[in-house]
Amino acid sequence: MAITAQANPGKAQFIVNTGTGTNGKPILKTRTYENIIPTATNEQVHDFCDKLGKLQSYPVTIIRRVITEDLISA
Repeated sequence: MAITAQANPGKAQFIVNTGTGTNGKPILKTRTYENIIPTATNEQVHDFCDKLGKLQSYPVTIIRRVITEDLISA
């Protein structure tokens, strides 16, 4: 049986450092933006997150792209 993959709209995430906890570890919060078109390049997604990250009150520590696909039996 052949299986094909159909790309879904993805997500762009960036993790911001909102401070330090009582244990001395950083407190990280994730900001997620949905419906990123599957044909967007990694550079485009990174630039999008970088520009949005500069509008945040806290520094961005990680930029992440989340891609999902539906597996369909042919």
